Amino acid sequence: MASTYLSLHYHIVFGTKNRLPSLDAKWRPRLYDYLGGIVHRLGGFSKRIGGIDDHVHLLVSLKATHNLADLMLELKKSSSVWVHDTLGEKHFAWQEGYAAFTVSATPLGSGCFLRFIRGCRYAQPPANGLNPVGVPHAQAITCV
Repeated sequence: MASTYLSLHYHIVFGTKNRLPSLDAKWRPRLYDYLGGIVHRLGGFSKRIGGIDDHVHLLVSLKATHNLADLMLELKKSSSVWVHDTLGEKHFAWQEGYAAFTVSATPLGSGCFLRFIRGCRYAQPPANGLNPVGVPHAQAITCV
């Protein structure tokens, strides 16, 4: 019997244009729900979505047939249109690019990792707060 088993989990991070703090806490949860809906509509599974006022984190599971670049294009394009049309934030935009890291299935059950995605708290980030790809340095991450 032929079968295929894959466990493809990604931690994806992308920010607002110029890292402006434009993700208002009043509507952020609605945005997270919308992003999760896009992932689901494209056949993926959103495990956790969170962020702060200038970037979002997504923990998603994808199938072998998914193309990460296509997923990201659709996430950013559709969510931008939604923010413009539904929330009336006409100047909202995402930055170019994103960071994506594969994640072992083992840490997915880690309460710390899941709490981090939800809360995204950083303890004393480096001077500029980010490493070269725009993701907080690992030693600056704390679970709350």
